[in-house]
Amino acid sequence: MFPTVTPTIQRTITARPTLSPIPSISPTITPTREPTPTNEPEQIYPSGPIATAREPLRLGSVKTLEEGGFSFRPPMRFEELYQYGQVTLTSDDKGTVLSLIGGLANRTDDLEGILLDFAEILSETFVEFNPGEPYPYSINGISGLASEVNGIWVESPISGRIAIVAPSEEQLFYTLVIAANTPNMNRWEPEGRQAFEAVMGTVIFFEPTDIQE
Repeated sequence: MFPTVTPTIQRTITARPTLSPIPSISPTITPTREPTPTNEPEQIYPSGPIATAREPLRLGSVKTLEEGGFSFRPPMRFEELYQYGQVTLTSDDKGTVLSLIGGLANRTDDLEGILLDFAEILSETFVEFNPGEPYPYSINGISGLASEVNGIWVESPISGRIAIVAPSEEQLFYTLVIAANTPNMNRWEPEGRQAFEAVMGTVIFFEPTDIQE
């Protein structure tokens, strides 16, 4: 559902949009009712109400992208698709998709401009893509910016969020989540937002490995 955004060996993050069919947006599987493990890392949330889904969200083991400069814990029952410096996580019913992208960059001083550029790149793959006003957002104590988004993918209305932080002067981290809505169900609140905030609460940054794919 997302354009491929990958770090390159020229120390910049370059977008290479690609299109793929939208997955089904009809929920088909209910997560297992199990309590969240008590040894999970403390999660970092933005200001505002916290989304609470009908089912507890369980997280898997830590995954690391050396070239992306970050590690994270994916939600269980989410499909994981890995590319160079990027991972895309898709819920089992295909209704929520979350993408994390990181790597070395040659421009980190204008986060608002970079966020707007990111939104413009994304808009090329949607029928309609509307980012809101940027607001302060932190991931693992690193200050950055985020924007709520909505739009239309093919014929399906979507809601979600994009965010960006610069862990260092030569490193950027992007993230995007969208949830496909139906006339009778808003997937972003609470399910999409809960998955996004849970995963962001586990992200840890380190210096990326500058290697060729």
